[in-house]
Amino acid sequence: MKPNLWLFIHFPKLALESWFTQSDQPVPQLLLAPGTKEVMQCNSLASQAGVKVGMKVSTATCLLQQVEIANFDPQTEKEALERLAILCYRFSAQISVDESGLLLEAGSMLKLFRGIRNYWHALHKALAKSGYSFVCSAAHTPVAAKVLAQNEIEFCSRNPVRVRDILDQLSIFQIGLNPKHAARLDAMGLSNYKLLRAAPKKELGYRFGRELLQQLLDLENSDHQGNSFELPPRFFQSIHLLHEVELAQGLIFPISRILQTLEQYLLARQLVSESLFIKLEHREISPTMLHIQAVQGLKYQKDWQHLLAIRLEQTQLPKPVIGIRVRAHRFSKEQHQSGDLLGYQFPQEDSDRLLAFLIARLGHDKVKRPFTTADPRPERAGLLVSPTNQEELDTEFPNAKKHPIFRLERIREIQPEHYDIKVEPERIVSGWWDENRIYRADYFIAQHKHTGQWHWLSRNDTGFWRLAGVFA
Repeated sequence: MKPNLWLFIHFPKLALESWFTQSDQPVPQLLLAPGTKEVMQCNSLASQAGVKVGMKVSTATCLLQQVEIANFDPQTEKEALERLAILCYRFSAQISVDESGLLLEAGSMLKLFRGIRNYWHALHKALAKSGYSFVCSAAHTPVAAKVLAQNEIEFCSRNPVRVRDILDQLSIFQIGLNPKHAARLDAMGLSNYKLLRAAPKKELGYRFGRELLQQLLDLENSDHQGNSFELPPRFFQSIHLLHEVELAQGLIFPISRILQTLEQYLLARQLVSESLFIKLEHREISPTMLHIQAVQGLKYQKDWQHLLAIRLEQTQLPKPVIGIRVRAHRFSKEQHQSGDLLGYQFPQEDSDRLLAFLIARLGHDKVKRPFTTADPRPERAGLLVSPTNQEELDTEFPNAKKHPIFRLERIREIQPEHYDIKVEPERIVSGWWDENRIYRADYFIAQHKHTGQWHWLSRNDTGFWRLAGVFA
């Protein structure tokens, strides 16, 4: 039987922090209520200076020497909550998005994390990196967990008796009832949950109707979760900057928040992303587009951030940036590479990572990858192609013969007595289908007697010896 344990994560300053999460400056921050000039939320620095919720912004600014101010935006708050749901997805596959927090089904996850203590610690560690303040509470019903968290009571137990003892201490206005019902109950002398719980249910139903009885039932016994959150099929995140950013390097901090969410999104879906498209928005002119390529795909924030830093280092902004939009492109299943036991071989990830760094540093048009075709003529078999063109790479012809992929552009005459021939000559006769002359030559794999290098030698019908290629 699955243990009943529901965990609610309350974000008491979600609206404020969803606006100011990209700010790395420790200054007082104010969020104004919509349609008014009153303080809706403020951070601890503003509170220490005497600012209170409901205070006029003109009064609050008189108490502060330096301040950041923003207006409440429900869409920004909603997007922040969805990002946090992605962050928590690996802690529960059943997540519901509430107006001020997240509800997680935690009972089925305890076996995976080997107990509630490990689960609790891992979740807190992940949330601490999000930049949001939070309160976690767990109980045997979703509503009980929500009530505890919204009253900022950190508590975890699936025992109904222990949960009830904590709820009994709350006033009638703290347990999530209809405010009108709570006021009437308080006037009747039922000032806390303990007194309400002891009151006859039949009498309460007669006076207040089924709504109150259902609320009490949900608090004590119901396990109704609500609509479950589902991971979106595509990853897209945006940020509206509080201050205009004039230098590209100053964008690393705000974008890193999005990359953290991208990492959790890819981990939850067990995918990697091969490229990122970043749109930098300006005033009055077209946005600046950045494309970051990861070759075989990446998922971790630190790897994406390294490529981002290289790309931004080379970017000149035409005007200050006021907003950022990030879209992940080309998802694929993660390829697990097997390495050798003693570590003598470099894993494929190292090669892909180096290639991604070169592309970020030099640009897409400056980096090419060797590619072999089915043409039997050595000088036509080797090509240079884009390392990100998967269609070309999938049609690569395996070069079974021991030929260098590329021949030297300049013909160099050599003396055959300076070489030790190691392999019997190979004669290649071809080219009559698209050339006026027949291509014919003998090729030798030889080692230079003095340098020890392995070379590819050719000799035509005239007996002319030349250096055709070098084996790396």
